[in-house]
Amino acid sequence: MSVISELRMQPMRHRTLSWNPGLTTRLVITVAVSFLLLVGANLATPLYPALQAELHLGAMGTTVAFASYVCSLMFFLCTVGHWSDHIGRRAALVVAVLVSLAGTFVFGSASSLLELCVGRGLQGAGVALATGASAAALARAAAIQA
Repeated sequence: MSVISELRMQPMRHRTLSWNPGLTTRLVITVAVSFLLLVGANLATPLYPALQAELHLGAMGTTVAFASYVCSLMFFLCTVGHWSDHIGRRAALVVAVLVSLAGTFVFGSASSLLELCVGRGLQGAGVALATGASAAALARAAAIQA
């Protein structure tokens, strides 16, 4: 199955190019995507004092913006963390990267507290999808090795 056919939830009709990586390659890609998403989401932390001054946020506003990532991450882990079992690991990782990128763009161009919270929430959702897919991939790899 290709990533596109996995996202469509339909079998692929014909296959022109094929790449079937081994277990080690799959694990490296999965861990690399998760690592990059986590680093990208957490790089925003040192920016909060500057954002607080620029957007005239109080301590409560900064706390809400900071907490929106964690709340989103927990919510999406509980609700969509298992999606990779249904749409496939690669498709879940692609969706995770796209959602995280959208969150990064929203966060980077935010001009209000709401936009900061939406950006951080999207980043949390992306990390949750990647974490669910990564955990499932690692569990499967452990089962294969046993």
